[in-house]
Amino acid sequence: ALPATTAAPAEATAATAEPDASAPAPGHRVLLVEDDEVNRMVVERFLDALGQQAVCAPDIHNALRLLHERPIDLALIDMNLPDGDGRELLARLRALPAHAHTPAVLMSAHIPRREVDALLEAGFAAFLSKPFSRQRLRALLAELLAGGRTAPLAGERDPGSASAATAATAASA
Repeated sequence: ALPATTAAPAEATAATAEPDASAPAPGHRVLLVEDDEVNRMVVERFLDALGQQAVCAPDIHNALRLLHERPIDLALIDMNLPDGDGRELLARLRALPAHAHTPAVLMSAHIPRREVDALLEAGFAAFLSKPFSRQRLRALLAELLAGGRTAPLAGERDPGSASAATAATAASA
């Protein structure tokens, strides 16, 4: 009981502190597509701690069902899914008029840098190399949900216009 009582005032102080300028605005709906249950739970907790609403799916089929049921503000997509891969889900997401420009972030632990660059060019807004920290996710969400673009849209190619977040994300791959 003692650790819980000592932790509670710190949490209360953090909740009433000045908002962090690098924090994403709360309340965005984020589609999380991750087949590994533990990874999904960890990222869902990160999103919850950042004030975002996670909508979770273990595969492409369930992700598409959720996309038809409710709008989302951003998608976090694992590369390797049981019924396809992240590229396939991105193409299906882009085919939906309501989500043609919804930012999509690719997550994976096993993608070589040259492939990351091609995936960013194909339309992913950013890449998160697993495992990643809550702080890294927070910074990326703050940029993407504030309307900032971290990569050119498909069809555009201006390497000088990509932000520092994309360069840092790709460099860490």
